[in-house]
Parts: sequence; structure tokens; C-alpha cells
Amino acid sequence: MPTNLPENSQVLFNANAILERPHIAAAMMKVVSLCSEMDYRWAIVLAEILEAEAGAGVAMYNAVDNQAAKGRLLKAAGEKRLDGHYRKMLKTLIEEASRASWLRNQIAHGQWGGMNGDVDGIVLGEGRWASTAIAGLLSHQHGIESLLGNKFQPPTLQRFTIMDFEADARKIESLIVRQHDLTTAFKNYRRVIRNMVLDGTLDQVRQDDL
Repeated sequence: MPTNLPENSQVLFNANAILERPHIAAAMMKVVSLCSEMDYRWAIVLAEILEAEAGAGVAMYNAVDNQAAKGRLLKAAGEKRLDGHYRKMLKTLIEEASRASWLRNQIAHGQWGGMNGDVDGIVLGEGRWASTAIAGLLSHQHGIESLLGNKFQPPTLQRFTIMDFEADARKIESLIVRQHDLTTAFKNYRRVIRNMVLDGTLDQVRQDDL
């Protein structure tokens, strides 16, 4: 787990923080790559839910830009096309995958820095760390915070190590396996339903449920 650093930590934020830590950079990029694979597999899951051709599922999924909106698209499709058991499986997997999507966005858009002599750790500031910090410092210098009654709160700093990224990579790999298992379960479910329709037992099952 990443650790929170004290507010007075001396961290230098620039691109060299990543270049000077190639072993950590490789682990970070593995997380990004796995997230891209996971995203593609969600498109396959969507196609399977809708019983659409794989290419059509990918096109529909990729037409949605926002990651949160993609999650809502999958959930909405599941609500219409799946029974309660499979809807729950899908919802659980989407919620667990949201952490991986958050981490990918942090890697890509976060403000990364390093502390002098600490080659085994890399520090993440909040997404708009630089602008937030500078605005706070300027407000403090000009006495604006006292006029507004606000106290400057330094942005949160978190230190990551290679083990943190490797642990996240393992979790994403596990999610990808579960995506595949979910797709297989959908296929088997559809096969059972079709067979029940063909042999006339589906209506009997529905009557028994009433």
C-alpha cells in the first residue's frame, strides 16, 4: 500500500523522477498496459451480453469516452439482458475494476516526483498538485486566505514503491481472468436458455416460479 508523506516532505516534481527510476517506470507501464487489456475485454463482455458480433460490441463500447459512463453502459445492458445472479456478478466486477481505472488515470495524469536519494520510491501528488500548491502559496503570501477565512491545505502526497505497482498488476491480471470467466458463464447461460426454449421447459420453469 502506498504511504502518505508528511506535509513538509521535500519532493521535486518533474519528468526526471520517472526517468531516474526505470525499474518503477516499467512496473507503472505494466499497470497501464493491463488496464488497456481489461478495457478491451469489457467491450467483449458487452458484446456477449447483447449477443452482438464482437466488432460491434467493441465499436459500441469505444463510442463512449468517459470511463464512468462505460461502467453505466455495462450495468444498463446487464439490467436488461441478465438475471439477478449474473447482474450481481457483473456489478461486482465493474466496481472492483474501477480502482484499476483510477490508478491508470493517476499514472497517466498525476504529478509524479521524487525525494533526493530515494530511488526505491516515487511520489504522487494529487492530479492538479502543482496548480493547487501554487495557488495556495500565492493566496498565503498575499494574505487572501485570512480575508476569506480559509487555511491553506497542502495537497496529499503518497509514496509508491515497485511492490505497490506489482501488487496492483496482479489484481488487474486476476480481474482479466474473471472477465473471461464471466464471458464464458454468459455463453453457457445463453446455451441453457436456448435449449430450454427448444424443448419447451422454459415456460414450465416460469410457471413453477409463480
